[in-house]
Amino acid sequence: TADFLVHHIHAFTIHVTVLILLKGVLFARSSRLIPDKANLGFRFPCDGPGRGGTCQVSAWDHVFLGLFWMYNAISVVIF
Repeated sequence: TADFLVHHIHAFTIHVTVLILLKGVLFARSSRLIPDKANLGFRFPCDGPGRGGTCQVSAWDHVFLGLFWMYNAISVVIF
């Protein structure tokens, strides 16, 4: 049972990392919420509820979030 849980934890963290990085690549230039994302630059501030909550939607935010999950996955492997 412990091996079963460990394998599922590894699979979860790896999948979350890949999905976050993939979403960052696919929606780096535009999205339904912010169609002019490419014109705003690589990083732009959080507008809060004014634009429907635009926090953590830039490509740079996805890179940081993906790196966090990658670090998390490596930490679980080492532990």
